[in-house]
Amino acid sequence: MYSGRVRKFTNIFPLANLFAGQSISGLASVIFDMTLIWYALDLSPNIGAVGIILFFRFLPFALLGLIGGWVSDNWPRKRLLVIGEICRALIIFTGLLLLKFVGNTAVVLACLGFSLSATRAVLGPITSCIIPALCRPETIVQVNAIRHLLGEAIAVIAPLIGGALIGLLPLNGVLIIVSGLFAVATILAMCLPLYEERRPKTANPIIEYGNLIRHIKQRKDRLLSALFVNLIAIIGVTAALSLLLPALISHHYPDDPLILGIVTSMIALGTMIGSGMTMIAKRVEPYFGMYVGWLLYGVFILLIALEHNMVTLISVGAFLGLVGAPADIFMNVIIHKNVAANKMAKTFALFATIGYSGDMISVVTIGMVAGVLGLQATFILSGGIVIVAALVGLALTLSAQDLKS
Repeated sequence: MYSGRVRKFTNIFPLANLFAGQSISGLASVIFDMTLIWYALDLSPNIGAVGIILFFRFLPFALLGLIGGWVSDNWPRKRLLVIGEICRALIIFTGLLLLKFVGNTAVVLACLGFSLSATRAVLGPITSCIIPALCRPETIVQVNAIRHLLGEAIAVIAPLIGGALIGLLPLNGVLIIVSGLFAVATILAMCLPLYEERRPKTANPIIEYGNLIRHIKQRKDRLLSALFVNLIAIIGVTAALSLLLPALISHHYPDDPLILGIVTSMIALGTMIGSGMTMIAKRVEPYFGMYVGWLLYGVFILLIALEHNMVTLISVGAFLGLVGAPADIFMNVIIHKNVAANKMAKTFALFATIGYSGDMISVVTIGMVAGVLGLQATFILSGGIVIVAALVGLALTLSAQDLKS
């Protein structure tokens, strides 16, 4: 997998370099995502239309995610990290030029969202695939939790910064800052001391993914059931957080984007706490922990439907992050523990592609339902979808444990 010099990677400094660069890139991405949803809601009060804009943001993940997994398994990962950050900086810079010469802001933002998502889809699995080479197998849960913790620390700060920037600066000013952050992430990626041996390149990714699916089936483990349950849960969660919650805040606080930033930050803060709790929960069975997290997530989404004043939104946001962290972390742990290293990027890409396909289905269909039923009823529907998915997962897990015993 890696040459002998990879022993250097067990040192904390390369890990810190990797996480710092990706945190700055994540900061830029969150600020842009907030800008996209806020301006989309401002330009079009129709939730269904905003859902279509978000659809184009998620579309590249479904179209290109599998290619990204193959690329990450077959090409030098440091080089791919650098290329990805350079592309993101150039995309935002190009968007600035388009805003100057193209009058339709919604079209430009949709194009930027699509392009940034395309780079994330192709190059997204890289960081997850590097992690196992940088730590001992017995610390894989802790390292994943630390990565999640750092990512959510940025997610706490980024929405506050994004909300303040949207309120203080014109769109061009916000995009200039986002482009500069991607440029800093590029420099850090270039400094990453990654030593990799050459991996054999396969000309046909279709064959590789066919082999991967057969590999998963032959193991007769619960990866496929986890994939199905996560897809159903994602349909409910994505609509609630990416579309319904911003629409609810925009409706009640139309002149204050910082409120959206505060609620989003509280979700991230809760996720930080949940990541820390997961890090010390060494004896929790990963599948069980993941499904319990989804179950509680659905319950808290229902609470938003029942009461949505500011205090409730902030409090429930924190609890959403708290219970959502185990679902994300344990899913990564399940892949790290059950998939061979030369199939890992493709596995992450396969799961991500199916997940983002769920995102696309979610924002369009739930957006249309919200236009008919209203926000409150649609929140109840979204929470119910997540709860049902979690209960199915728990039933499958308990059944598997009974068979094993």
